[in-house]
Amino acid sequence: MRRKRFFVKRILSCALATIFLTDCFCTSEAHATELVERKEDVDIINNTCFAGTIAVVDNIMVTTPEELTTADNNISVVASSEEPAEPAAHRPSDDYSAEELNLMANIVWQESRGESRAGQVAVAEVILNRVASPSFPGTVTEVVSQNNQFSSYKIASRHGTADPYFVDLCINVINGDEHALNNPNVLYFKRYDGSKKFNKADFFTQIQNHAFYAI
Repeated sequence: MRRKRFFVKRILSCALATIFLTDCFCTSEAHATELVERKEDVDIINNTCFAGTIAVVDNIMVTTPEELTTADNNISVVASSEEPAEPAAHRPSDDYSAEELNLMANIVWQESRGESRAGQVAVAEVILNRVASPSFPGTVTEVVSQNNQFSSYKIASRHGTADPYFVDLCINVINGDEHALNNPNVLYFKRYDGSKKFNKADFFTQIQNHAFYAI
């Protein structure tokens, strides 16, 4: 009778152990499945793992209850392949308004449209030399509109939209991409007549039909 009770207890113990192990196995399998499913939802943005995702630490997959960044050791993240765009380089011509450029281009056209490219560039240089000189006003509009300086101002100011060729030429001269005189002291020009002096300035050079004078 005692032996029979002993066997019954053994059977019950084995049954309970089997149930316990089965339950643990199912729980572990379900947890593993959940981890796999959650791993598929990993979203790494700007090199940062956000809470609730999966991170890889020391080759072990773990959940991240708090935000993890690349500053933490041994954390695998996906670096962004996009590089920040570089700002556009500032050019001196950016400091001139569209109206100033248009007026300057019209003046150069009026004063030198029959001259070579070098002669046209030289006229543009004289205008900019005056803008930079303390002896003249500090803007293109004020320089070209001075009395008895640029006789073409009245016509040029009413001409409207300038020829794109001359606009581009002026921009090139402003930006230093083209020059013919390469001398900031050349402040005057006139039709060449052999004169060695003009407005107390000395003859500097001749380009086709124009003579240029420097102080």
